[in-house]
Amino acid sequence: METKSSLVGVNRFARECVRRRISERLDLVITNALIIDWSGIYKADIASISKNGNPDIMFSVLSSLILGSATEFIAGEKLFITAGAINTHIH
Repeated sequence: METKSSLVGVNRFARECVRRRISERLDLVITNALIIDWSGIYKADIASISKNGNPDIMFSVLSSLILGSATEFIAGEKLFITAGAINTHIH
């Protein structure tokens, strides 16, 4: 059984996005994370919580979500993404 990194698919469209757009590229993309918030639990890729990719070649993609050569990728397997919280009860 062949196993592939979760970033293989991301790298495929990343190369295409780098060639297409120059301005307003993403700084960080988190892939395969488990997002937990008040509305539920979601398995997703994060680049602004929405569908990401190249709007020139993919349907229903926001044009503001463009990857650049400096875009950092974090593999989110075994990670939880939650809303930030502040613990005001300090000893």
